[in-house]
Amino acid sequence: MLFASYFRKQNLILLCCIPTLFLAFVLYKNFINIPTGDDIYVLEMFNLLKDADSWEKKLSILFAQHNEHRIVITRLFALFQYHLCGYIDLRWWLIVGNMCLIFMTWLFFLNLKNSPWLIIPVAFVLICPASNTFYAMQNANLFSVVFSLASLHFSLSEQEKKIPLFTFLFTLLAIFSNGGGFIGLVIISGVFFFQKRYPLLAFWLLFGVLILSGYFFNYQKIYRHSSWHFLFEQLPQAFQFLLAFLGSIAFLPKLTLITGAVFIGVGLYAFYRHYYLQNPFVFLCLIYGLSMAGLTSMTRYEHGLSTALSERYAIYSMLLAACMVIIVYDLFEKHIRYQKYVYGALCLLSVSLNLKYVTLHLRNPEERKLLLESKIENYHLNNSGFNCLEISTLNKLTKNGFYDYQLKKPIHSQAYYDSLNRPTVERITVRIDTFYQSQENLHFRGTMLNAASQIEAINQIHHRLIVIHHNATPFDCTKNELTAPQNNETVILDMELENNHHHVTLPTFAFSVPKNIFSRENIPLFPLNE
Repeated sequence: MLFASYFRKQNLILLCCIPTLFLAFVLYKNFINIPTGDDIYVLEMFNLLKDADSWEKKLSILFAQHNEHRIVITRLFALFQYHLCGYIDLRWWLIVGNMCLIFMTWLFFLNLKNSPWLIIPVAFVLICPASNTFYAMQNANLFSVVFSLASLHFSLSEQEKKIPLFTFLFTLLAIFSNGGGFIGLVIISGVFFFQKRYPLLAFWLLFGVLILSGYFFNYQKIYRHSSWHFLFEQLPQAFQFLLAFLGSIAFLPKLTLITGAVFIGVGLYAFYRHYYLQNPFVFLCLIYGLSMAGLTSMTRYEHGLSTALSERYAIYSMLLAACMVIIVYDLFEKHIRYQKYVYGALCLLSVSLNLKYVTLHLRNPEERKLLLESKIENYHLNNSGFNCLEISTLNKLTKNGFYDYQLKKPIHSQAYYDSLNRPTVERITVRIDTFYQSQENLHFRGTMLNAASQIEAINQIHHRLIVIHHNATPFDCTKNELTAPQNNETVILDMELENNHHHVTLPTFAFSVPKNIFSRENIPLFPLNE
């Protein structure tokens, strides 16, 4: 009997290796050591650390905000990889990030004692190239999720009844991965309360207060993020974002909305059926996934469904899908005959889903490589191809000897890139029509005076940003509220979001900014008469 049990477990492990091999093959076909987007913002850390002349400054750089998060774990891993290899290799960042999917699957396996074979559809859902597969820095999201799940697992573990060391440790790691671990603080508070471990709950709450105080010490709000002031008047838009976010693993926009609604429905039914008594870990994972979806939706809904469906957020939909697989199967526990068919359907659906994303990423893997290599070649030839901040960072990395990616052979001519880099509109002429100030903000409304064809071209630009900067100060795009929230030089606003807030469209534009930014010495737009 023992041998048979061991053999069955070995079969499960071998079967779960299949999606792992699929993922590994996808990664191999798309491997390239060229940074994209947020990868470069993390790489700037190397330049800052080189210039830092004290341990206090170095620690402040490690704990500094990245957007609204503090991605300490990602930064520490980046430093570890660099000191281990002697050079920056983003492929290792990518590998370690995706290994989190395997550890997540293992945590589910440890909590499937009554139905271990369910790990097969769960593995095909989780170990899937649907989330952060090719974005090195996005391991921050994966770190946060796997550490959060580990903290939930250990909060329920019988071995941690006396000293829940790992619960505290993994919660701390989750919080300093990208901030998502704060949800774990709330959920585990509930766990300790219902376990009637009141002394531990008091200590846990004290731990939470200390972590919150440290995390938000010297914290700066990011201007470009959604405002709660507009949430209630835009509830339909926010709810649609929530549904798409929850169901983003379904791939197609309309299908994601349906899938998100199904996830909410099944979750509410599981709560009604007291599923938390049947499998507490899966129930806590469900609460965690729904909470993260709700929190993200409230702060990102204005960016539209394309943001809700972005790859960096799909991990939460994958987690919820894994929970749904287990919950739906368990809801048929009193109908053994139908449960077998449900299991088969779940396996077929999860394998099909995995293959969908595998084939999608394997269809034209060379195109992604060509795109990244063209960007780096454009950078080398014209100091272009990336945005101002990214180019500045790459230049410093090369100068400091941290990173310098060279192509083996040319791809395009310089004339090709010169044509590519030509701006859509050379000059924008604007007129300020109205200006007024409220107690906290300054409000501007104006009109773009360009030709209609040029206005249409501006509308096609993906990121339309307003930069407020004093002409007498040398412009440094590395100093802005996104990368350096405490800077007193530059403010960047999202024109599309600002126009949505004020219910106008181009050529009319409108925006509001906090009044206190103009009290900064370096950005006087014009004198204010109080």
